Amino acid sequence: MKKKPCILFSLICATAGSLCFSFSTLAKNNLHAQIHEQALDYIEQRFNDELRIPDNGELEIDVNEIDPRINIPACNSPFHFSTEPDALDKAFFSLRIACSEVNWFTYASVRVSFTKSMVVTSGTISPDTVLTASNVRVEQVDVNKARHTGFTSVDDVIGARMKYRVRGGQPIQRRMLCYVCEGDRITIAARVGGMEVKTSGIAQQDGTIGETIEVKNARSNKSVFAQVKNTQEVVVNL
Repeated sequence: MKKKPCILFSLICATAGSLCFSFSTLAKNNLHAQIHEQALDYIEQRFNDELRIPDNGELEIDVNEIDPRINIPACNSPFHFSTEPDALDKAFFSLRIACSEVNWFTYASVRVSFTKSMVVTSGTISPDTVLTASNVRVEQVDVNKARHTGFTSVDDVIGARMKYRVRGGQPIQRRMLCYVCEGDRITIAARVGGMEVKTSGIAQQDGTIGETIEVKNARSNKSVFAQVKNTQEVVVNL
């Protein structure tokens, strides 16, 4: 019977110790999370200050969280973040996190990418397929995967034909398309002053909207150069 107080005291000590450990762990986790958020804010601010975000683009930042086993000391002054001078030119770089008053620092890995809205294929598209609203869509695309001029509106590609086999999710580029394709029968509209004369013709080249291509008059068999107006018509300005 005399041993009960000792047992009770031991239980109280054990419980208190568990509570202290829990609060300590919670504080440690909160500090790791705070520094992670500050790191994200720092990188984003650097890109904004240096005007490195492209027009119509979005910046995506991924900062690896500091290893939870690393003990972060209490720092009365704000933590200092820094990178190498050319870091923002790279997709991957290291971020230095330091507290000068206690001579402490560590590093976190950073990955950045820029995305912008572009028209992409909804699925695999075969050559000569006419593009419609059902086989293309707009989504955010990593600019590194879109090295050529693309499209930002689905309306810009509707009616065009795919020249190559393209897998799903690929950004659509001008070189992939022909609005008027070689061998197509099209209408040639010739404008003379205020008059417009139309005749049938055959495209001798592939062309996109606004491009000048060679077309052959189906009646006279003579070739002229005309500007692609749409998928059915080219215009000759005389």
